[in-house]
Amino acid sequence: MIKNIIFDMGGVLIDYNPEKNLADFPKEVSDIAIKEIFRNNLWAEKDRGTVTPEEIWEQKGELIPPEARERVKDMTFN
Repeated sequence: MIKNIIFDMGGVLIDYNPEKNLADFPKEVSDIAIKEIFRNNLWAEKDRGTVTPEEIWEQKGELIPPEARERVKDMTFN
């Protein structure tokens, strides 16, 4: 009997690439978003299930430049 199914989505089932998704913003804006959200230790904790997207956004959301905030927030929660 199958008890668990594991999906490796990042780069396998879907193309997860924050740099590509933020490429239409100025480089300094996308660099901040990538550093503060997607390449931050909190993101690894989210993958482990010890931190929620809401917690990441509460801690880091204000660091994201306003022009990228909505897109980064959408990427964080989806």
